[in-house]
Amino acid sequence: ERRLAPVSREIRFEGDPSVERLTAAVPIAVDAEELDFALQPGRARVKHIAVENPSENTVKVNAAVSVPDELQTAEYGDMTGDSFSAAGFVSAQPKEFTLLPGRQQSLRIFTRMTDAIGRHASYYATLHLTPADDALSGAVRVPVSVRNTEVDREPQMVLLNLGLVRGDGAEFIFQPHFVNVGNTHVNPTISAEIVGEGGRSVKSIAMVDNGARMLPLVSSRFAGTVDFSDIERGNYVLIMQVQDDGDTVFDEQFDLVVEADTEGEDVDVRLNVDERG
Repeated sequence: ERRLAPVSREIRFEGDPSVERLTAAVPIAVDAEELDFALQPGRARVKHIAVENPSENTVKVNAAVSVPDELQTAEYGDMTGDSFSAAGFVSAQPKEFTLLPGRQQSLRIFTRMTDAIGRHASYYATLHLTPADDALSGAVRVPVSVRNTEVDREPQMVLLNLGLVRGDGAEFIFQPHFVNVGNTHVNPTISAEIVGEGGRSVKSIAMVDNGARMLPLVSSRFAGTVDFSDIERGNYVLIMQVQDDGDTVFDEQFDLVVEADTEGEDVDVRLNVDERG
C-alpha cells in the first residue's frame, strides 16, 4: 500500500497533558500538494486524492472548500477577489470520514464550471482537511485552481509604489510593491538593473520575495539592496522587469540620480518614479 508523507501538526493540550490520548499528534497526510483542473464552462471534472492516517489513533476528518484567504480581502479598482473564487463550484466528498490507524480514505474532488461564470481565465479555492478532535489545531490546506480553457491567460502586473530606503553606509534598499491585475495567477520573478550612459550595465539588483504565486488582485512587496559605494556620481536608469514563467508581464524604466549628500562625503540616491521610460 502506498505510504504518504506526513504533514506536521501542532498540539493544543486541554486539561491534564499527561493523558496519553493527548500526547501524540495525528499527522494527516495527503498525496497532493495542489489540485489543478482545466475545463470549459458547462463541463465537469473529477479528481481523487488519498488522505492517510499514519498515527496509532483513530481520527475523524472534516473536508470543506472555501475562498482562498488572499482573495477574501483582495480588490483593485471596481474588481474584488471573490469574483475569482471557485469555492461555489468545487466540492469534496465525503465531507466527513473516520480514519483508522494506518488507513487511507479516497477523497473525491468535483468541479463544474457553469456557463455564467467563465469570464476569467482561472478560478481558485482552498480544500481544508481538518481533524475533528478538539485537541488538535490547524488543518491541511490544498490549493485548488480551475483553468477556463475558453479564455486566454492575460497576466499583468501593476506597480503600486517603488520605495527607496537608506540602509547601512552606501547601501540603499529598493522596495517595489506590485499588484496582479491580470485574469490569472502570476509566478513572479523580479529583475532590476542600473544602466549608465549608452546602455552600459552598472549593477544588477537581486530582488527577494516569498516565492509564492500571486493570485489575481493580490499585491506583494519585494526588496533588493544595492551598495552604491563603487558607483560614480551621475545620472542612471533603473530598468525593472517582472517575468511570469518566462513571459514579461511588467517592464518599465525610472530615472536614478547618484550624488554626494549635503555634507559632500557620503553618497545619496534619488529615484524619480514619475518619469517612466
